[in-house]
Amino acid sequence: MAKLNNPVLDTSIVVLATAVVFGERVLFPMFKIVAAMLESFVNSLEVPQESMPQLEIPSKEYELVEAVQPENAYGRMIIQDIEAG
Repeated sequence: MAKLNNPVLDTSIVVLATAVVFGERVLFPMFKIVAAMLESFVNSLEVPQESMPQLEIPSKEYELVEAVQPENAYGRMIIQDIEAG
């Protein structure tokens, strides 16, 4: 291999090659081992599935009621609040 004139480029190539080798030889096998351990742990925690009870929401019927209030009801409500407080 020809010698490069740029030491930064040389260093970058060496660092990249080292990272690739480290990833292939160390990290990937470690990830596979951890994944296998997690899989066995999850399998040991599995419980039999039970069917969930059906959710039933009771239906409510609403009725429209029209309320008629006198015009001065608002003023009386204010007076009642002041006297009560």
